Amino acid sequence: MNHVSTTRHIKQHKTFAKQLQQERILKALLFIHENLDDTLELNRVAGMSHYSPYHFHRLFRKVTTRPVHEYIKQLKLQRALIRLAYSHMPVTHIAHKAGFQAAEAFSRMFKQLYNFSPTQYRTLYRNQPILNELQGFSCVRDSNQTYIDATKIVCQKLGFKDILAFHGKQLHEVKCSVADIAPVFAAQDKLVIETHQPLTSIDFLNYNDSYNILLSTTSPVFSEDGAVNNVFVQSIDFKDHSFFDFFLKLKEVDEKRFGHTGSQSYFFENESNSLLDLHPQESSCLFYLIRNSKIKEIAAIHSCTEKQIEFTLSSMMNKMQCQSTQQLIEKALVHHFQFIIPQRILQAKSLYTRTSKLTQNQSLHSLLPGVCLTEI
Repeated sequence: MNHVSTTRHIKQHKTFAKQLQQERILKALLFIHENLDDTLELNRVAGMSHYSPYHFHRLFRKVTTRPVHEYIKQLKLQRALIRLAYSHMPVTHIAHKAGFQAAEAFSRMFKQLYNFSPTQYRTLYRNQPILNELQGFSCVRDSNQTYIDATKIVCQKLGFKDILAFHGKQLHEVKCSVADIAPVFAAQDKLVIETHQPLTSIDFLNYNDSYNILLSTTSPVFSEDGAVNNVFVQSIDFKDHSFFDFFLKLKEVDEKRFGHTGSQSYFFENESNSLLDLHPQESSCLFYLIRNSKIKEIAAIHSCTEKQIEFTLSSMMNKMQCQSTQQLIEKALVHHFQFIIPQRILQAKSLYTRTSKLTQNQSLHSLLPGVCLTEI
C-alpha cells in the first residue's frame, strides 16, 4: 500500500468514525426528546449511544455546549411552565413529569427560579403568554395553527417585534421563507393533536437574517376534558451544522427531486405517528421510492431480494388503493410523506454502516439519488 492510498484510507476511517459518533449522539438526543416525560438518567441515555456514561457526557457537551442533566432540565422545566399556564394537569403530575418524585421539592425549586409557587404561577398566568422572557426557540400554537405564545427570538426571527405583534398570527403569515413550509408544520400539528403523542423533527429554517438548524419536539397540551387544543414546540439550535450531515445531504437530494428550497422540516416517524398507517418496512421502501430509487437499489439497501420489495410495494398499493407505483408516489407526496424520516432508517445499526451489498466506502446517505460521495 503506497503513501497516497494509506493517507486516503486514514481519511476515510476518520470520516466514518465522525459519522458514527454524530449518529450515536443524534439517537440519544432523539431518545431524550421523545421520552422527556420519563426518568432520564445518564446511564439510560448513554446506553442509547453505546458509549460509556463518561465518554457520552463528554461528546454530548461538545455537541450541545451543555451537560446532559442541564439539557434535560431545561426542556423539562419549559414543558412544566407550559403545562401550568395552558393545561389543567395537577401540579403533582407536572412535578413528576419534570423529574421530581415529590411535589414539594418541585415547588421549592420552582419558587427559587420564578419567585412564585407553581400554584401561584398558574393563577397569575393562566392562558397568558409566558415564553417571552425565556431563552431559545419555543412557541405555542392552537389547533388552527395560530401562534398564541413564543419566545422573543422566535418572534423576531419570524419578522415581528414582540409577542404582542406576533400573537394571533397563523403559520402562513410569518414574514420570512418559513411561511413556505407552513403546510408541513400544519400536518405535524394535526398529527400531534390526533394521536396525543409528541413528534420530533429536524428543521432547516431560513430566516430573514440567519439560517438555523433546530432539533424540535412538538408535544400536545391537554385541556381539562382531555382534548388537545394546543401544541408546544421546543427547539434546540445547533451551531455545528456538520452534525446534521446526513439530513443536509437529504435536503440537497430533495431540492433537486421536489424543488424544495429555503426552509425545510423532516419529522421522525414512530409507532404512534405513522402518517399513512404503514409498517416500518413499507415506510422505509416508500422513503426511497419517492426519491426515484430503483427496486434493485431499494433491495440492496434493505438487504433483501427484489421480489420482497415488489411484494412490499404491492401491499402498499392495495392498502392505499393505488393502481401503479406512480400513483403510490403521487399519493404519498400529497400526504407530505417526503418530509418523514422512517423509524427503520434510524433503527438501523448505523446510518453509515457498510454492508456486503454496498461498495466498501458507501454510506446510506450516498445511496440517495443525486448525492455524490464527498468527504465530510
